Amino acid sequence: MHLSLHEVDTFIDELKPWQKQQFLMARNILHTFPEIREVYRYGIPFYDCNGMMLYFSLFKKKHAVIGFVNGFMMKNELGILQAKHGQTQIRHWELIEEKEFDEILFIQLIEEAMYINQQIKKSNK
Repeated sequence: MHLSLHEVDTFIDELKPWQKQQFLMARNILHTFPEIREVYRYGIPFYDCNGMMLYFSLFKKKHAVIGFVNGFMMKNELGILQAKHGQTQIRHWELIEEKEFDEILFIQLIEEAMYINQQIKKSNK
């Protein structure tokens, strides 16, 4: 069950129009996965599935990113997941104003992140 949290709505409403549009597209896609739970923690929207999976954030208050919590385990064949600031596990997909949000790519990334989290959960049993 997805929670439509006031804090998440407020976070998205306060973004620049292009950031708001891209995060809303991402959020709508995430809401199509019944096993993903939306929560608000650390001042940003998180999406959990077998643990923390991904989040929306503004890096240094201007770069819109989707952070994949276990991104270091993802294939990243296109090289879009970055660890520019010394992150050891998290990888960010930076959203760019001039570039259209790639819904198909995002779905593939979600599915991979869900699989990784599922494997981590199994190995911790």
